[in-house]
Amino acid sequence: MRKTGVYRDNLFLEHQPDIGHPESPERLRVIYNTLDKGRIAEHFVFPSFDPVSDDVLHLNHSPIMVDRVASTQGRGVEYLDPDTQTSARSYEAACLAAGALVDGITRIESGELDNAFCLVRPPGHHAEWGESGGFCLFNNVAIAARWAMQELGMQRVLILDWDLHHGNGTQNSFYDTDKVLYLSSHQYPYYPGTGASRRSARVMERALISISLWLAGKGIWSSPGL
Repeated sequence: MRKTGVYRDNLFLEHQPDIGHPESPERLRVIYNTLDKGRIAEHFVFPSFDPVSDDVLHLNHSPIMVDRVASTQGRGVEYLDPDTQTSARSYEAACLAAGALVDGITRIESGELDNAFCLVRPPGHHAEWGESGGFCLFNNVAIAARWAMQELGMQRVLILDWDLHHGNGTQNSFYDTDKVLYLSSHQYPYYPGTGASRRSARVMERALISISLWLAGKGIWSSPGL
C-alpha cells in the first residue's frame, strides 16, 4: 500500500490575523476536524516534524526580512503590509510550515513516504526575497525547493501552483534558473496583478524555465466542474 504523509499541527491554527481576515484558521480547522472523524486517518501517515532554522529561511529570504517577521513573536496583531498580518505565534507557525515541506521531501526522497500533503499555514507563494505580502510570511514552497536542490542535490524541480492568484513570489524566486519549472494556473489580472500572458511569452522567448498559464474571463473559477 502506498504511504501518503499528511502534515498537520495545531500551531498552524495559532497564526491568527484580526477577526474577519480572509486568511483564517478556520480553513484548516475544518479539514483537521474532518480527518479526525471516522476512519479517514487510517489511510494516512502523520509524521512528526520540526521548524526550519533561520539558515534555511535565508535560502530564499533576506536576513532583514526574516528578522522583521521574527520580531513579531509574542506580540498582538501587527501589519507587515496593509494585507498581511501577524500574531504572537505567527513566526513559529511560518517556520514550522516550511519545516513540514522540507520533512516531506526528505521522507519521499528516502522512500519512507510515497507522497505527502502539507496542511499548513500561513501560506507562502506571494512572499518575495525581501518582503512578506499577500497574507504570506515566508515562501514555504520556494524554501523547500531551494533546500532540496542544495541538500539533496536535486537537479530538476517542478512546482505546480493552482490558485486564483498568481504566485509572484515563487516565480520570481526561480526566474533566473533552469533547474525549476514553475507552472501557475491563475486568473489574471486578480491580485497581485502579475502573471500576464505577455510576461509568459517573454519567458519562453528567453528560454527560461518559468511559465505562467493564465485564465481570463469573469467567474471562471466558479464555473461547473471547477
